[in-house]
Amino acid sequence: MSVSMSSVPRIVITGLCNAGKSSVFNLLLQSEVTIVHSQKGTTTDPVTRRWELPGFGPVALTDTAGLNDTGGLGLSRHRTALDRLAAADLVLMISPGNQPPQPRETEILRHITALGKPWMAVLTHAARPVHPKKLALLESGSWPFEPPGAHGPNSTGLSGPWPADPQNPAGDLPPAVSVQPRTPHRVPEEVPRSSSAPFGCQSVIQVDNPTGQGYHQAVQALQRFFSQGDSNASSPLEGLLEPGDTIILVTPQDSGAPAGRLIKPQAETLRDALDRDCMVLTLGVSRVSQAYRRLIQSGAGPRLVITDSQAFDLVRDQLPDDQPLTSFSLIYARIRGDLPEFYKGISRLESLKDGDRVLILENCKHHRQNDDIATRQIPALLRHYTRADLEFSFSRHLHGDANPRDYALAVHCGGCMAHRQEILRRQRLFARCGVGMTNFGMVLAHCRGGILDRAMAPLLPCSSPERRL
Repeated sequence: MSVSMSSVPRIVITGLCNAGKSSVFNLLLQSEVTIVHSQKGTTTDPVTRRWELPGFGPVALTDTAGLNDTGGLGLSRHRTALDRLAAADLVLMISPGNQPPQPRETEILRHITALGKPWMAVLTHAARPVHPKKLALLESGSWPFEPPGAHGPNSTGLSGPWPADPQNPAGDLPPAVSVQPRTPHRVPEEVPRSSSAPFGCQSVIQVDNPTGQGYHQAVQALQRFFSQGDSNASSPLEGLLEPGDTIILVTPQDSGAPAGRLIKPQAETLRDALDRDCMVLTLGVSRVSQAYRRLIQSGAGPRLVITDSQAFDLVRDQLPDDQPLTSFSLIYARIRGDLPEFYKGISRLESLKDGDRVLILENCKHHRQNDDIATRQIPALLRHYTRADLEFSFSRHLHGDANPRDYALAVHCGGCMAHRQEILRRQRLFARCGVGMTNFGMVLAHCRGGILDRAMAPLLPCSSPERRL
């Protein structure tokens, strides 16, 4: 089974218009995927392709519009590009090597740094001399001039159109940065990665798009970065099973299930169990009790039972209290986001009151059903549990200008179609504003089944109620 795009590291290409972003995108893919032209704004919507990074494995490579595109449409492209940056595991900052640093490039790097994103500088036009001011900045490690957080998380200059800097129209260096004469073509092969923080410039690479120069150096730099990090998302069952264990997967086939196949979390969990040399029994809700008794009689009781969260109460009633039980939604909360933070967020249910607003966040674009979990089941459960007249908003996108303080609580889907970085970004955004965020599966386990602590026990070293206070 191939690895889904949502499960692989994301590399996002950014920079100014005509910096050579699409050319670098094509160079890495070794294919003419996007149109390259000297006219500004050639790239409109982000373009993402799966790429087998040699010596590592699959990654998602995204080309974005230039972040100095102007006009109403340009600002829309700008916002979409920023959303892609927020979900990146690594950013490639494309900059013409033969030109001096531009103020707007500095704003981009400040924004990347404020997001806590590692980045690499990719200097295009390698056949030409590197501009000495740009070279001095990269070698000194002083670009983007100031430490992360100096401007605060919301003052990076990237939330709207960028005015030109009248004091520095050419992008000259500030007086505090000393520039020494350099050999025109000399570029540091790699800037050491910070040992105390995940952000910062990881490497400096020169490429020449017309000739392909620098391709192998770029690939090697990416290999080094991903081989030393933990950018690969964990598999669903990592740390939960041993070879030879027996596991039961409860997969209800209701009106919302796709015909003839399992939904993504079920299919990926099944495959992961098989890859781990486990014995798997996949069945519907009505067969849980019968299957459990047969396994116990055979002497191979299940190490774990995983169910669809919507069937928590039905499955619980067919199993003894000491049988480890969890759900697909909780497993994906563990590998896609910060599980303890989701767990803490459930305590916010106790303080919800009339008039509070709750944001329901999804990622996939499935067809809405009459009993849709996001728009029907979760709101009904929360109103019934809290006895409060709550207001609900629904969104499949969370743009950078969203204000979490408009809400008392956010409830996120399982995240099977999302990338870990995007869900972590959402969690951090709400946490900074003091707004709790929890997960669909946790709401269902807590409000419908009353077994959230039991469902969390296999996934957390400590899953007592104090964990979420």
